[in-house]
Formats: sequence, C-alpha cells, structure tokens
Amino acid sequence: MENQKEQLSKLIGRYEVLPAAERKKYNEANTRKNFILSLFEILGWDRRSEDVSEEERASGKRVDYAFKINGITIF
Repeated sequence: MENQKEQLSKLIGRYEVLPAAERKKYNEANTRKNFILSLFEILGWDRRSEDVSEEERASGKRVDYAFKINGITIF
C-alpha cells in the first residue's frame, strides 16, 4: 500500500511540474500514455486483462475504459 502511495505521489508530481503551456499541448493520446495508463497500473488494474476494456459501450454511452469484476462493468 505504501508503495502505491509513493507511486501515485510521483505521478502527480510529474503532472504538477509541467508548465501550463506544456499541459495545454497534451492531446488525449499523450495524456493516456503518460498519465492515465500509469494511474490504472498503480491502482492495480491491468489494462491488458479482460477486466479492463477500451472504447466500450457502458451505461448507454461510449467510454474510453470500462472496468469489470467477474465480467460485470463496475465503472
């Protein structure tokens, strides 16, 4: 658990040190690659597993990621 807190703190720190102009340059793909996928990993979700699916319909909308437990979308 402590390791997760440290990893999360480092990830947040990487974002916070980005100048505002640099943040504005981030597109969806770069944000995903540099921050979002790392966050999922820190939280224990393996995006390559069946528990995480990309670009799926959930709750009547198209979502970037759906997270599942026992095949049921949780969020």
